[in-house]
Amino acid sequence: MPIPFIPLGATSKVAPFKTPHSKPYGPFSNNTEAWDYPIKQNIRIHKEALSFDWPSAEHAFHAQKIIHLKKKLPENDALQHALTKALKEIETTKNKPKEVFLSRQDYDPIIDRLISHYPVLGPSKAAFEVLCDAHYINSASDKHELMANGKPYSYQFMRDVIKMKFDQHPKLKELAIHCAREGVLPIEVNHLDNIWSSGDAGNGENKLGVIILTLGNQYLKAMGERPAIKNPETAYLLLQRENQNALSYGNLLPFTETTAQGWTMPKASFLTAPYKEQPSQYIQRKLAHQGCILARTAPDLNKPNQMVLQLRFSSIEECIAFKNKHCGGATPASADGKTIILGSLRTPVVLRSLGIDSHGYTYPKPIMLALREEYQRLQGAKPMRLFKMFKGPSALDGLIQLLQTIPRGDESIFNKSLIDFLRQLRDQVDGDPTLNDSKVLMSKIKDFSERFSPQLSENHHMTLQIVHLIKDPEIQKLSDFRENIVMSINRDKGLQI
Repeated sequence: MPIPFIPLGATSKVAPFKTPHSKPYGPFSNNTEAWDYPIKQNIRIHKEALSFDWPSAEHAFHAQKIIHLKKKLPENDALQHALTKALKEIETTKNKPKEVFLSRQDYDPIIDRLISHYPVLGPSKAAFEVLCDAHYINSASDKHELMANGKPYSYQFMRDVIKMKFDQHPKLKELAIHCAREGVLPIEVNHLDNIWSSGDAGNGENKLGVIILTLGNQYLKAMGERPAIKNPETAYLLLQRENQNALSYGNLLPFTETTAQGWTMPKASFLTAPYKEQPSQYIQRKLAHQGCILARTAPDLNKPNQMVLQLRFSSIEECIAFKNKHCGGATPASADGKTIILGSLRTPVVLRSLGIDSHGYTYPKPIMLALREEYQRLQGAKPMRLFKMFKGPSALDGLIQLLQTIPRGDESIFNKSLIDFLRQLRDQVDGDPTLNDSKVLMSKIKDFSERFSPQLSENHHMTLQIVHLIKDPEIQKLSDFRENIVMSINRDKGLQI
């Protein structure tokens, strides 16, 4: 399946990435929000069994340095306990949904506290990095051990983390394979980093992008196919030699969004592939670090017309731990003890406590609405309506009344203008029969929003949500628009319809 790229030089294809939420390449970044792409790691060091749930690849990468040091030190070394404690601190720092773990702001203070209590680990963070064989800048240091290939261990640490990330998140692995097949070289864009990204002046090593494509090549070879770029590291060096200025931060930054002009978008691309992450798959991915291996919607056996959410775990212990922490001991479970069954009332409460309140990046929907729609598709039923279907004036009156109930809606210029516009439409229905069509009415509202948007400068929370809903290409009917507004209002109130 062809994927989007930017042509560079005579024959090269590159994919700049920076913002984690920018699809499809953004999630290649290590600095994703906590639990968007978590990494589970189980290891044994000497006789010590350790299990970690890293909220992001950035957490995991810095942790590998300490894990490497623990392996170097004797089993009974007095520092072992302190290093394990530091690993747990990394695991629990910036570990709430939407939080982002950063090297300078979050990792460095942890190491500063560690070496202040244990001076033998070095007078500075830089000295500690050398002790961990992770100080790639001064790789010639006598105190710095190198791998058999003469390179610092940092590169292996990063490779190990990215491989765990790909193996635990199949969509990212699939994207890396597409890059290998199509010869698209990922490039991280960061003006503060000359090691993992292309750097400020285009003179960076882009090691993260090289590792991503190298792993993609390995996956592709295992499938019996030949990669388009045989040696990603050499390919990048040649590209840099001929196009260094084009690889500078200032030149690449505008292209970190695939919506920018300059991207080549194949007609049948990865972005338009039939596969789309379903709400239940999204929930499973967010809970993977807690042992969840499957999430699915199903009919309630006691109330067949209602939906339940089933969460399947890899072990009974993980299922019990999740139930006790998030659901309560009385929550029903399957006979084998590995599946939790959440009813229609309990599901939104549990998901909200986990920070899962919406699905989708570009046009997010309330998670319960998205789950219901998925459930109805699987059941082969027509979408469930929250409201009785009305046409013409009745439909417009209902929408006007709804907009008038929005909290502090009278403070929104857009909301008041939209209500006035809807009243004008209502008055025109008798003279224009086409306005009895729900799609025509929604089209008129979209046109109004397009005309009004350039003037929109307010920060009213619900107004911005309504504008977002109007622009959503999936919302084509007035009834769909109204349902989504109600779900947004109730989500903000913390209520369930």
